[in-house]
Amino acid sequence: MSKLLKFRDWLSAEEAAMYLAGLIGEQVSARDIAQLHSEEWLPAYREGYYRIVRLEPVQGPNEQQARSDLGLPIFRAAEDVGTCYWLQLPSRLAMLESEDGGREVFTIRDEAGGYYAYFDEDAGEYQPTFPNEHDPSDCEATIFNPTDVFELSQLANTPGASEKPRQRREIDCLASIRLFNLGGDEEAPARMPAKMAEPPQRASSKLLIAALVAMLIEQGPGRTTQELIAEKIEEKYKGVRGLGSKTSTNLFAEAKKALRAAMAALQP
Repeated sequence: MSKLLKFRDWLSAEEAAMYLAGLIGEQVSARDIAQLHSEEWLPAYREGYYRIVRLEPVQGPNEQQARSDLGLPIFRAAEDVGTCYWLQLPSRLAMLESEDGGREVFTIRDEAGGYYAYFDEDAGEYQPTFPNEHDPSDCEATIFNPTDVFELSQLANTPGASEKPRQRREIDCLASIRLFNLGGDEEAPARMPAKMAEPPQRASSKLLIAALVAMLIEQGPGRTTQELIAEKIEEKYKGVRGLGSKTSTNLFAEAKKALRAAMAALQP
């Protein structure tokens, strides 16, 4: 490990792994850094130029906010309220209405609980841009703060159960209101569980989706592709929120990645 890493402003996933490995005396990979981030032990950042867009709730039956099949609150885009140059993670997902039925977006929260989204000017769409932004090790733009890595090493080197560092932080942005990457009620459980929880249902659903898509491609006509399947789904279920071709294609890509990782884990 280079001792100079602690003087860096930011670290890539590979550099964060190298730094943490030296601090705790164990091998650490970029994949480990990604897992620590996904389990909300280590915050991450993504540099870019983002417009901050206020989100308005979409009303469902009984004047309650509408929710997607996955239980995510559904919003529509309203006005811009500011700009920022860093996307802060973790961030909770919500469903944003769009012409093709809707897509998941990272959210920002204000002090009153209101919701906002990041619009990536360079990509021309809302974050996350699919397929791999949920995995920091797969995104070159995702970076880590050396101070956060050092604090994590102190937890790792302390015997017994550890409390997770607070992940809710104020966003450094050009806006007239204070904004945070998480709402006040969105912090993950603070204490490490005694044993790992069962994998979430959504993870197994992705594996099933990937397997079904693979079978359709193998058994279908010679030119069958993920994109063609997505188009056929949109054609058959036109107007159904969440079944647009772009949403389906993005989900297929995530599912394919999850299946590839599951198959790799079976290899000796």
